[in-house]
Amino acid sequence: MMKAGGQRMSSETSFNQSGNSRMFAFVQRSWILFTCFFVFFLLVLTASHVQASNSPCDYLVETVPANAGELIERSDGSDELYGKSIVYYAAVLGKANKISEWVQNADWATLDPEILSGAVIAGRPNVVNALLQAGASPDWQDASGMTPLLAAASCERSDMVALLIDAGANIQTPNKDGLDPMLQAITLGDLDTIEILLESGFDLSQARLANGLGPMDIAQLTENEEVINTLSRYLP
Repeated sequence: MMKAGGQRMSSETSFNQSGNSRMFAFVQRSWILFTCFFVFFLLVLTASHVQASNSPCDYLVETVPANAGELIERSDGSDELYGKSIVYYAAVLGKANKISEWVQNADWATLDPEILSGAVIAGRPNVVNALLQAGASPDWQDASGMTPLLAAASCERSDMVALLIDAGANIQTPNKDGLDPMLQAITLGDLDTIEILLESGFDLSQARLANGLGPMDIAQLTENEEVINTLSRYLP
């Protein structure tokens, strides 16, 4: 009898242990799933915040090598660092006085167009003005056809757009893919830049990507009603 009772107790103990193990495994799996979901939610929330509040253009300064500042101070403007002119790094960092000193009587054909575009992207109006006053063209294009005005529109820098237009920049000039400042601004939903371009006489009928898409096509694809309504006022 004692033996049978012992067997029953052993069976009950085993059952309880098995039940506890299953319960523990269930709780463990549930906790892992909850943790994964919570981490995923935080990542999505963080990514959305970064996308909403920052542009890749805002990080251009962070790409400047740490030793560029020291070299700028002792350079005569002819140095290079990691394949780029020291003038470019000075432009990105906003060293307008150095820029003015270096580009006096410059042979612009020997300089990199990224100098002006870099200053535009980094949001350095003092450098942009210094370059323009020294003779840089506001339509200075790089090998891809990127102009300073297109760079400004790509970074949603409407202040730079206005500055370059005042300096005589051609508002219609596209890059090699047909992307112009207006099409870029429409893609980004940048109403300020769109308004500036339209008020400056931008011809919407001349804007078209290499794939044939025009201003209203892109606006409708982005489903931005404000942009669509703005363009509608200027289209026949």
